[in-house]
Amino acid sequence: MLHISDIKKFSRCKKLYYLSKKETEPSEYFSFFNINVSIDDSISKKLNIENAYIGVKNDPTERAMEAMNDYDWLKNARFEYEQLRIKVPFMHKVEEGWDLYFSSLQLAPGAEEASTFAFYVTVLKRLGIQVHEVYVVHLNREYIREDVLDDDQLWVVSNFFYNGSGNPSKHILTTIYGITTNMDEVLQQMKEFDFDAELPIEKTSKCTRRNKCMYYDECFPYVEEEPDNSILHLATSKNKFKMYDDGILYLKDADLELVEGTRLQYAQIMADRLGGFFMDKLALKSWFDSISSHSATFLDFEWDTYCIPPYRAMKPLQTLPFQYSIHILQDDNEVIHKEYLGVGDCREELIQQLMKDIPSEGKIFAYNAKGAEALRLQELAVAFPQYEDVINSWINRMEDLSIPFEMGMLYDVRMRGMYSLKVLNKMIHPEHTYQELKVSHGLEAVQIHRMLEHENDEEKIIEYRKQLLEYCAMDTSELLAVYKWLKQLIV
Repeated sequence: MLHISDIKKFSRCKKLYYLSKKETEPSEYFSFFNINVSIDDSISKKLNIENAYIGVKNDPTERAMEAMNDYDWLKNARFEYEQLRIKVPFMHKVEEGWDLYFSSLQLAPGAEEASTFAFYVTVLKRLGIQVHEVYVVHLNREYIREDVLDDDQLWVVSNFFYNGSGNPSKHILTTIYGITTNMDEVLQQMKEFDFDAELPIEKTSKCTRRNKCMYYDECFPYVEEEPDNSILHLATSKNKFKMYDDGILYLKDADLELVEGTRLQYAQIMADRLGGFFMDKLALKSWFDSISSHSATFLDFEWDTYCIPPYRAMKPLQTLPFQYSIHILQDDNEVIHKEYLGVGDCREELIQQLMKDIPSEGKIFAYNAKGAEALRLQELAVAFPQYEDVINSWINRMEDLSIPFEMGMLYDVRMRGMYSLKVLNKMIHPEHTYQELKVSHGLEAVQIHRMLEHENDEEKIIEYRKQLLEYCAMDTSELLAVYKWLKQLIV
């Protein structure tokens, strides 16, 4: 039995398809989005569906075909053609045939979905089902929740894809009909696929396009085994594998005609040529002088992203910060630690606690501050305008501690092309790393927090809180360590 996901994997990479089919145990699924209500039920209210046939797993095609005679609406109807099974989210009978409705947890779904939709339309066409129109039901970027969720305002129904500016662009069904799916040819190739054959492993742009393939490390284990100064660690390089295949193995030997020329890449190449470390001391000192203050506050949030806004003044796909850690380096070099961890709609409580914990003066440091912590604060200011002035004062005091690394002011080959806190932690504090913690990265923290919110066992609640507090505290502790390390370098 085949599914459209199988076709997408097969078309992307035969090895990907092979490995996914060879898995004996399904991998544990974790949703990046917190989906707190039934998407089907919410969209059904938007489409005013009251009486519908509802398909279930393993339904034969004949059951859905029979239902088409008795119902105007079909939900999750299963169809099969040449061993390819599809599940159509919503189908509506109209005079000219059937309208299809696909759900999308995006604010402006683009035409990259067209090839997937085309397989659905082609299967139905092969079965003699006339498709009149295709719609995408997506989240409404303008919707702001009141006390009660409004399913009608939450969703937008569109028969157009959107462009990069978020405006309606391409008619969906016209786009679909303009795609050559070659579905029958692909299905035949999949039927004839030899799972016992030796498959060559070829590095292409498909390996890392949009999202890095889940089997990337399995196919290319030698990347991790490469030395710290390997050319394969050249950051944001499109040509590093070409250089590697041409015999250029180390950063110091990079072909400058094939290097994009970012400041970070320059720092990497110079670090290898200088024995492993490069620093533009003048630039680093100038930056450090511009952000120095009598006291320094190091802030880190943990947050969850909700597909459908669960609380007042939230929008679709908006985040809710549930935790923070603060380390404060005072004038006398004494360090004070503050922390907060909440559940449910803890936004206002978090703001009020921040008002107690953040010093009234001095810089506030975060990592990727403008893209993370500052955004969280801006969202809180919009939701709770009574605190807008104090929140904006925090934002105006914020500095991004990742800038020296992003701008190539310094580079150590041990960073291996990356400069996340965890990478710096291994370099500065190899004796005390994140791997020692029960929670070692952000998605694990989100997962534990979701478990905490629904846990009633007091012992488990205590343990979950301990794990989350340790992890978040580690982040700000490492921010402080990086700050001190940078300061020491420019002395």
